Amino acid sequence: MANTAHLTDEQSMFRFLVVGLLDEQIQVIQMLPQGTSEVASFAKSMLWQEGLGGHVSRLAVASLSDQLIDQQVSVLHAVDGQLWEPVLHLGRRLHLPVVLSMTSVSQLSQVKRLRRRISANCTAFCVATKSLAKAVSQLVSDSILVEVIPLGVPMPSQFTGAFSSEIPSIVITGTGCLDEDYQLVLEQLVRLAGQYPDLLLFFEASGGEDQRQIWQAARRFGLHAQCNFIPSRLRRRDWLADAQMLVVPQALGAARSIVLAAMACGLPVLAQRDPWLDYLRDGQTAWLVDAPDSQSWAQLLQRPLEDIDQTRCLVASARKWVAEHHTAAMQVAKMVDLYRRVAGEAYPFPTGHRVAGPSSNSR
Repeated sequence: MANTAHLTDEQSMFRFLVVGLLDEQIQVIQMLPQGTSEVASFAKSMLWQEGLGGHVSRLAVASLSDQLIDQQVSVLHAVDGQLWEPVLHLGRRLHLPVVLSMTSVSQLSQVKRLRRRISANCTAFCVATKSLAKAVSQLVSDSILVEVIPLGVPMPSQFTGAFSSEIPSIVITGTGCLDEDYQLVLEQLVRLAGQYPDLLLFFEASGGEDQRQIWQAARRFGLHAQCNFIPSRLRRRDWLADAQMLVVPQALGAARSIVLAAMACGLPVLAQRDPWLDYLRDGQTAWLVDAPDSQSWAQLLQRPLEDIDQTRCLVASARKWVAEHHTAAMQVAKMVDLYRRVAGEAYPFPTGHRVAGPSSNSR
């Protein structure tokens, strides 16, 4: 089961997971909010009415329950934290096991709130990083399955490793909120624009008030001529392919596939150190800022443009890490194994039973 919030950020990942599960001969039902086109047109879909703020009404849960009764469903999977509660309710109504995907430290409060409703016999957590999994394990019963399944991304088939700094093109991602950390990066981008008049800046657009504030700040800093906002649903590989680096101004505390996709595409990643994200490894997969300030960001933003050889080494190392730990195929294989264990040996996986609501295909 997916919602608009998840599909806005991770539609490509969702699609890759659905396709991967179908390749494994597992039938999939996509439970999608109304107004969303089928993410994978060759997989069966069920639509539900999404309320304000992503709310899932009891009426929507009842409607999905009625539709799923005759579908021979084996496992229900909530891919976003906002969907945990309704999917747990669906699981109780249909007497089905439930998988809950977790990608963010902000979801720990939901674990605390819902842990009394979670049945140790029918619920598993699918957690994106080891640090998050450890935190979840400390909050729930030892008998509840907490499985680390890293986000996975496809590896581009062609890669030359030729990093160039002739016309810097930078993708900026993050929470979308114009906080102090974000402004620090904007201030240093002003200096960079002075050195490179053709500098292009691509901000991953979140829409709404946050996007307006970032645009206004860019105008104040004189960066509006270089700024472009990219819709989140646009295929990331299309606009990452022409970029020179990815900048993550804030410690997200949340796993996101765009960072892994950038590594796979051969972009150097510059980010704030984040204890929750084990794929940000300083000098191996990214260059990190420990204590963000103007000087540290100024040095970090210059580094890929001034030391091309080191940048190429970092890019090659990051691609190797993603290929060894974060491919879409690895994520699918681990999800299939988790579904089997949650469903139990009584279910003849993967010979015809359906899995409702696939999960995030990596970040």
